[in-house]
Amino acid sequence: MKKRVLFIVLIALCAFPLSAKPIDVVVMLDTSESVLPIYEDLVNFIVKNVLTNHVRYGDTFHLISFDSKPDLIFSKQLQDSDDLEEVVAGLLLLNPLGKHTDLVMALKYLNQHVSSLSNGSSSEIVILTDGIHDPPPGSPFQQIIKYDEKSGEKINLLENEIKEISKYSWKVSIVKLPENISDVSKIPSSNLTGNGADTGSGNAVNTGPGGTSEGGEEAKSDNTASERVFLTSPSEENNIFTFTRNGKSRIFHTEFTGDPDSSETVATGSPRIYYPENTGIIKYHFSLPVEIENFYSSPILLKLDNVQFDGKNILKEKMNIKILENKKKKVSIPLLLPYTLNPGKQKIEFKLDFSDSNRAFPENAVVSVILKKSFTDSIKDINIVFKTLFFILIIAVLAGFFFIFFSSFVHVSVRDSYKVIKKDFEVMVSDKSLRPLAFKVSGQNDIRIGSRNIHNFNDKSVKTIGGGNSSYLIFLYKVPARIAEIYHSEGRYYINVIRAEFFPEINKDTVEVILNERIKLKTENNIILDCYFYEYVSPLEQINTIMKLTDHRGMTEKRIII
Repeated sequence: MKKRVLFIVLIALCAFPLSAKPIDVVVMLDTSESVLPIYEDLVNFIVKNVLTNHVRYGDTFHLISFDSKPDLIFSKQLQDSDDLEEVVAGLLLLNPLGKHTDLVMALKYLNQHVSSLSNGSSSEIVILTDGIHDPPPGSPFQQIIKYDEKSGEKINLLENEIKEISKYSWKVSIVKLPENISDVSKIPSSNLTGNGADTGSGNAVNTGPGGTSEGGEEAKSDNTASERVFLTSPSEENNIFTFTRNGKSRIFHTEFTGDPDSSETVATGSPRIYYPENTGIIKYHFSLPVEIENFYSSPILLKLDNVQFDGKNILKEKMNIKILENKKKKVSIPLLLPYTLNPGKQKIEFKLDFSDSNRAFPENAVVSVILKKSFTDSIKDINIVFKTLFFILIIAVLAGFFFIFFSSFVHVSVRDSYKVIKKDFEVMVSDKSLRPLAFKVSGQNDIRIGSRNIHNFNDKSVKTIGGGNSSYLIFLYKVPARIAEIYHSEGRYYINVIRAEFFPEINKDTVEVILNERIKLKTENNIILDCYFYEYVSPLEQINTIMKLTDHRGMTEKRIII
């Protein structure tokens, strides 16, 4: 295609940072004939709004196409620009020529594929579709409505698949394609509809049995997807948006605009950052006011580790930012500009780096400021060299006193004193038969509660798991207290399940805990969380291990292996 060079150049210009915590980004793309007129724009949309704005080096990108049946095109971890070029080439080689769209089969395939990923809890899914289930003859899902023989109730297969996807902690967004795209110029110009917004179109036909147009005339439609032109609303029973606009599916919606220059579309539903265009007069120490919007119907926790400016971190302190579901939050980010920056009117270009799997965009921003030095800043600028020399002198003096104390008063050399301290510590650790046991929950930043989820065990210890005042606390999601207990016996850990409805994969009252292996837990809102237990190694032990590396080969003292 003639736009291939444009896409490759766009990829090469993107500054892809290394992902602090890799995630799986899954794009499921409609490749039926109906998208052929806008296919190049769709590829451009995926490149600009998914790859450029959201994917990072270290992430794994999955592309699933679907028409009459779904197909996994590739599943590739992105390590460098060559991998990105291969992804774009794969997109360009697809042929959108399918005659039908089997949405039920596609969603089933998507559910199975994401469930099989080792990092499934950190999966972000983008589905590009017009939302209409139009299966080919012979499809097992030709009849969208089935009856449960036991209950006698009517079941909608499409709705069932939406519920299945929604019950996990995956982030799912649907990019709605226009239902009649024979005239690309009629693609709606509005580029964003939030959760619960009416994303339906008013120019589609009821394709169900007995469907009629608004004037009572019988609806007419061809079986081929390329000529499928709807005259009134599509049947609610076979339209995916019937079941995702009700506010209970936790699925984010946006619309495909057809504008290749549009950079405002929130394709993945990730939190959106709004920066000020102009901050006015600031000093080197200042707070940047931003507003962050969470589009999902569940709370999100962002961990801001650093703010890059001219290759340096100007963030004064790390921040944990919690945003409630479907809410905006105003945040002041404390920054310190380098004193080498000249005062006056200028534009500050910086980049926000978020760790964990939660990310916000855009990470890059340019803000106009008028930089002014305060009296304190001027003093710091003048005396910065003297302060550095002063601290070096203080450190040298303290080191001298340390050597004098051990040599003159204790009559023990520094080297020998280190051996004694090291040996005492090794004995202390070796006498302790069990290490403390720590508890980790996906999406929950345990730094906020310090050592709250780290506990020592013996054969009489019993610790509770859950919300409230439980020993091992789940605080970000709604979970009752004491849903299970964990105890130690004869060198092994066991979980005693008290509330079985919160453990979908445990079918026994008591099971052995395998350390570092995932345990699935369901919240009161049916959100699936990944939890695991692991042995805690304190920073002191880590430092001690590093210090052992200084031991030379000639030491003959008896060593205690930890």
